[in-house]
Amino acid sequence: MVGVCLGTFSTEAAAQLNKPGAVYYCPNRTPDQQYSDRLAPGCVPLVDKEEEAAKAAKKEAAKKKGQEFTERTPVRIENLEREISSFLRDYRKFLDCCVNDPDSFETVEELEERASGLLKDIQDTGLINMSTSQRGFTTTQLVSPVAQARIDLRKIKQRLESLGKAKDKVGDLDYETAAKERRRIEQEEGALKKEFRPARPPDSARTGTEIGDTTTPNKYGETFGDTTLRPATGTEIGTVVSPGSDQQQDLRPRPGLDTQDTTLPNYRVGPDTQDTTLPYSFGAEIDKKQNPGGSSTTPSRVGPNVGDSTLNERR
Repeated sequence: MVGVCLGTFSTEAAAQLNKPGAVYYCPNRTPDQQYSDRLAPGCVPLVDKEEEAAKAAKKEAAKKKGQEFTERTPVRIENLEREISSFLRDYRKFLDCCVNDPDSFETVEELEERASGLLKDIQDTGLINMSTSQRGFTTTQLVSPVAQARIDLRKIKQRLESLGKAKDKVGDLDYETAAKERRRIEQEEGALKKEFRPARPPDSARTGTEIGDTTTPNKYGETFGDTTLRPATGTEIGTVVSPGSDQQQDLRPRPGLDTQDTTLPNYRVGPDTQDTTLPYSFGAEIDKKQNPGGSSTTPSRVGPNVGDSTLNERR
């Protein structure tokens, strides 16, 4: 009988039974204590039950009305890092341009929904419990920015809603009151911009498809020639010069003996390198070396004469 009952379980029911437990994010704790399996003061669930219930109610209402309801496709575990990076990039772009613009309310809602979806996928995969590492970053380091972004987006949404209402009412106020309200609105817009600044992402080496993620255009084949200098190959390489320069004078190819074509004195080898008023000397002739004023008064210090000095004599 027990075997029959087990046989009636569907794959979906089995998945629900093996589903990872709820995870809570605690932003005010140290990084190694920011995730918990139980609710505590200052902690928020990665998956909001009320939010999930509201989505389920929308889906059911659309089904009853015969309307099409587009349900979000969960992100596969191998694509989570890429999707998180994409979300955070869009979130930073929003903070940089539109965080204090009430007209961006829909963008805030869309970003909040994306963050919630990613956090649900993270909880459902059980990555937090496994402390999985991805490209040098632990999963918790990847999750924290998304969880904090959702908290901030909810604050931004409330403040933008209030800001939009205040702007709509300014036209109904008298001149003096309207001027004060405009100043308050400007201060609030500045405060939003200052409080929610885009944070620089952590440094890491690019891998896979991210290698091509750059502002520098890719160049290959003939596109390498996108320059003010004309292309040159073989013996023509020496004829390429900067724009506006005199090719004949500034940059002439000089092969072989032409390398000596210079304004310096003739090529010198051996004793000729000693271009000086003093005669060259070597070997035993070193003591005959003269200075411009005549013979040197410094005694030779070669051979047995090395120790010929009065510096160490007692006085």
